[in-house]
Amino acid sequence: MVKVVKREVIGSSNPIARWGRGLKDAFKGIFGGFIFIIISFILTYSFANQVKHSETIAALTLQTPEQVEGVEGMVKIQGEPTYSNTVVTPFSDTEALYYTYLEEDYAVREVEKTRTVTENGQDIKETYIEYEPSWKTVESYSKWSEFSLGPISIGTDSAKTKFNTTTFYESTEDQEFASTNYYGDPYSQEELVNVVQKLRYTVTGVAAEGQELIVVGSVSGNKIASGEEGTFFISNMTDAELQESQANTERTMFWIMVAAAWILMTAGFTMFFGPLTHFLNILPGLGDLAKSLLGIVFGIISAIVIFVAFIGFKFWWLILILLLVGAGVFASKKLKKKAV
Repeated sequence: MVKVVKREVIGSSNPIARWGRGLKDAFKGIFGGFIFIIISFILTYSFANQVKHSETIAALTLQTPEQVEGVEGMVKIQGEPTYSNTVVTPFSDTEALYYTYLEEDYAVREVEKTRTVTENGQDIKETYIEYEPSWKTVESYSKWSEFSLGPISIGTDSAKTKFNTTTFYESTEDQEFASTNYYGDPYSQEELVNVVQKLRYTVTGVAAEGQELIVVGSVSGNKIASGEEGTFFISNMTDAELQESQANTERTMFWIMVAAAWILMTAGFTMFFGPLTHFLNILPGLGDLAKSLLGIVFGIISAIVIFVAFIGFKFWWLILILLLVGAGVFASKKLKKKAV
């Protein structure tokens, strides 16, 4: 069932009127193109200055907790946790170092969509509701036990986790679906959005016993609760596994940001020429062909611009030194000419 909630007259359905509205939207898109390009430069700056936690982890020497007692600064320690208070997982009642709880329901929900219809020579934008089943998170949280490694207490609030986890509990329960409400009346389509049909529970984490942990962070007063530039990790992996896992995460994020910056910049440049390509659509298909060709050209240009921007953002200090040296050489030659 579909329920229309809003109708807005866009304008005449005459092909010339539609073409005019499209041209107007293309000019508006130029501003969006500027925004896309700005965001692409922000992303380029982000991946050019990406913090490499994996390099910090690799550079630190793996030590025992006793070796860093009384030390201040970044450390990497390994040992078995000693618990002052342990958490117990829901359903399985297992003592855990750490666990996450996820509860989801599967129900019919409202989904808002839009479409354009033509009536009496007018294009009309309709906003309508469809009812579709989907999963939705009802509740989600994580809990830590209180623990220390030898004489070093560990604060977990801002820690990044790198765990080989265990599934403590997983269950999907079918709910009895009633066709009528409490009063015996049939559910309306609107009421159906609140009728839960399934519930799914998932509890994952790390058992308290049998663990040897690596903690990377900044120790102060025999406590680790943070790290320089956010390098604060708790892991039950080996040292090599932790480094490789974090390096893979950083590589993945790097290429995701590169791809996003490239797509946004290419789209932004193409949108600058939106009015031109739309104008060419006076001849059917010509504008679409021009848009495709511009997409290829600007894709190449965007790749070059992003590469140059990456070099500039990453090695700005070297560029600044070269500029200063160049300015000094230029000034020196000028002074020599004046002396002559």
